[in-house]
Amino acid sequence: MTNPHRDRIRQSRRLLQNQYAYLAEDGGFEAELPESDPVLRGGPSNSPSRIAASDLLAGKNKGDRFRRTEIEEIARRLHLALWGQRSALLSSGEVTPLDVVNPSMALMSLGFDVLEDPSLGDVDVDGELLGVAGLLDRDNSRVSISPRYPADIQRFTLAHELGHVVLHQGSGLHRDRGLNGAPGRRPSSPEEAEANFFAAAFLMPAKLVRAEFRSRFATEHLVMTEEAAFGLGAAATAGARRDYKASQDLCRQLASAEHFHGTHFPSLAQRFQVSESAMAIRLRELELVDS
Repeated sequence: MTNPHRDRIRQSRRLLQNQYAYLAEDGGFEAELPESDPVLRGGPSNSPSRIAASDLLAGKNKGDRFRRTEIEEIARRLHLALWGQRSALLSSGEVTPLDVVNPSMALMSLGFDVLEDPSLGDVDVDGELLGVAGLLDRDNSRVSISPRYPADIQRFTLAHELGHVVLHQGSGLHRDRGLNGAPGRRPSSPEEAEANFFAAAFLMPAKLVRAEFRSRFATEHLVMTEEAAFGLGAAATAGARRDYKASQDLCRQLASAEHFHGTHFPSLAQRFQVSESAMAIRLRELELVDS
């Protein structure tokens, strides 16, 4: 027989990516989730302080237009705020900066509840009905995410809603189709474009991406030589070089690569829990590759 309370805790742990949330020292549960609905709350009992979006914007206001460099800096400030509260947000074990790159945790720290809901309906996108993957309810400070989508889509969609919470004004309900950072339809508004870029900057922080890239490929700027092609497993020929004539092709290869010159590792896409397309775009934005 299933235990609804334990099921809600399990669901919250999955969204928080923290298997120790709600666990007391004796191994029991030290936090109670509400019985009335499956809203996922909190974490450890030493509750963190709430983060104010206004403190992240450095003098700008919600609803202003933001340059990409400004969005990068806002995402960085949020990472620093989460890192500063890591002992309250995460277990007492070893914590790395990548552990706080967690959109559910960030939303909760901003005062929003996060819940899973498999029946969010459809949204009209350019005359086409698409399933809703994320629902932002500003009036009730709540974000719903559909578990029907793959993990990378859930994660990017949550980070997109986080971008709206941090950067934009509004009220009522805002619905989004499933997003994974891949190029596709042109954003319907400047706000959607900003939320997309915020999601990428939050999930793939420049400093951490550069460090992980360097640890795999021994450089912060990989040029596609025959030696590099050989290291990736391609034949060291002019033909292999032509396979990567477009930087986007090389970026996609590096985003998904799991070995280089005989050394095996989780791919960058796996490490940051994003799609290969999203990571490829980020590598290109950060100018880490040259075909």
